[in-house]
Amino acid sequence: MKRQTLLQVVIFSFVLVLMSGISFALQYRATRASQHTQEAHLGALSLDIPEAFGTPRTYRDQAWDVREYRGAGLGTLRIATEPSDGSPWEETCRRWFDLEQFPAGAASYTSRGVRWFFKPVPVLGPAAYVLRKQGKPVRFIAFFEREGLRYWIGLDTRDPFTAHKQLFDRMVLSLRTPDGARPGPELAAALKPIAWEGRYRFVQPAAVLLAIPLVAILLISVIQALIRWRAGRLPAETIISSATPVFAEGGLELGLVRPLQRKFMDCAVRVTQEGLEVRTFGTPFMVIPRGSWRGPVEIGQAWLGLPFVQLVLDQPPAFRKWAWAYRAMKGPLTLRIYTRNADRLRALLQS
Repeated sequence: MKRQTLLQVVIFSFVLVLMSGISFALQYRATRASQHTQEAHLGALSLDIPEAFGTPRTYRDQAWDVREYRGAGLGTLRIATEPSDGSPWEETCRRWFDLEQFPAGAASYTSRGVRWFFKPVPVLGPAAYVLRKQGKPVRFIAFFEREGLRYWIGLDTRDPFTAHKQLFDRMVLSLRTPDGARPGPELAAALKPIAWEGRYRFVQPAAVLLAIPLVAILLISVIQALIRWRAGRLPAETIISSATPVFAEGGLELGLVRPLQRKFMDCAVRVTQEGLEVRTFGTPFMVIPRGSWRGPVEIGQAWLGLPFVQLVLDQPPAFRKWAWAYRAMKGPLTLRIYTRNADRLRALLQS
């Protein structure tokens, strides 16, 4: 494995492990919160909410009687009731949720810079499941009327993932009347496809945190593979025999090493009667005349297992391109060519 490849593997693995950890933490926090619940009262109704929300702060907002809970990592939960003013249910929803017309099924729309999802659902009376998104935060809303009262259950969260939707859905499904009546199974069936019906614009699986960098890494890897292939390819005209031994190999890695400086690149190498020629992208990058290196040509073994040929130069080589980028590479300079044919390359350089 080449050093550049290893470095990419280490960086990409770190990113994937980090995003996997964040994804797991978000799901675990919401799932664990659902395992320990407390009873909360909503007018004459009651529902189960996570104990992590703690005790509520109660206040009045016009005609609304509000109970507000805050849960670390979960968001802000508000449950509230107000007397109905007698307006038709459809008209109330149109006014409160910026609907142009009341939909028969699920609907996604944008109004005044805010993205909405609205779906009529059966709770304990006329009801709607609403998602409101402005920026990153999402508000989950269950809104319904029953026996002259309006009921509101709303969860504001900055982590709009499926685990948080499931947490909210469990609270809605746990609603019950004093005589024990609960929403029917048709409510659970209506809530299940909402993330998909909203085209995952409002609610996403936590795995998306892993999928996004994975796609980016794949794209970067493909682009870099193409670039490195072009950088290390060996033009056909370089494979020409002559009276002297010739070494021509592409897809190699070149290392330029000096104290506190290391540069690596993909290249093609050719040994001619005049000396060593290194090419990148099909054109000469540097030329090292025979006899210009100090001492014998050495062979080493990289800790990655790939052998290399090593030359020590008292003066930097003659760079044929990108010389401005290598001005700081002063002598003495160690040049390493990583190749599986290290023995043959050394023999030709010493011949």
